[in-house]
Amino acid sequence: DILTLGALEHEITQGTSKSPAQSFLLNECINDVLDKLNPLIRDRRPILSVQLPPDSCRIPGDYYFWYLAFQHLLENAVGDNPRRTEISIQAKRQGQTITIEFSDKGIGIPPNDLPLVFNPFYRVQRPGNHVHRGVGLGLYFVERVATCFGGTVTASSIPSVRTVFRIVLKTEH
Repeated sequence: DILTLGALEHEITQGTSKSPAQSFLLNECINDVLDKLNPLIRDRRPILSVQLPPDSCRIPGDYYFWYLAFQHLLENAVGDNPRRTEISIQAKRQGQTITIEFSDKGIGIPPNDLPLVFNPFYRVQRPGNHVHRGVGLGLYFVERVATCFGGTVTASSIPSVRTVFRIVLKTEH
């Protein structure tokens, strides 16, 4: 993650990340992430819903960086929640904007932690025996990818009800 983050930061500082030639099909990327995480999904057995635009929606940016960002979001939703948690991946297109949401009905993020989740090395402290995965760079990476390619990412959560990570981007037709 550190080396990939360094490569992303290099793209940001060099200004190469906004190249119009870089774009890819969102559906293919999400499907590749689902394939990669299939062992975790089979183990945790979430109630998974995926709703993507039926057309060939292209989003700006580097496929690999977005692949890793989407992987972080889905891994968090599946791995940080109890088995059989409802998880949804949705993408909606309006004109030249696409909104991509990763949501779950799991344990949620406490209100005091919510403003900090995109900070590097920040990990939400869980009560009890919850084992921490990672070093706290996943959501920071997601935020940097979204910013790098002209988008935004936000998080909202009502603990034990619903958590949503929302990415908004300009699309290419």
